[in-house]
Amino acid sequence: MAAFAQQVTTFIAQHWPAAASATHPGDVKAWRQALVEKGWSVPAWPVQAGGTGWNPTQHYLWRAQCAAALTPELEDVGVDVVGPLILASGDLQIQQQHLPDIVALRTQWCIGFFE
Repeated sequence: MAAFAQQVTTFIAQHWPAAASATHPGDVKAWRQALVEKGWSVPAWPVQAGGTGWNPTQHYLWRAQCAAALTPELEDVGVDVVGPLILASGDLQIQQQHLPDIVALRTQWCIGFFE
């Protein structure tokens, strides 16, 4: 597990330097692109859909180190809600239409509520 923790530390140091700011759009865009390029944009998804295959300890280490470095959170409706819903219930056409853009962090999704 130490090797994984070091890999995460190195990745964060390279792609989210101390001078980066979660309020600066350019820094956030570069961070998100680095995640996509590394294959870490949808870590909790199944491997066949673009996920990392990390075990629970690796997920914990990733989140803890990101929090410590104040990286932008990837709390994203597409990644956290829409993608998993499409994976579970969407037919192949819907999956092919929407999942690649979610994995590449190219689309933004939202949920609307009204009465």
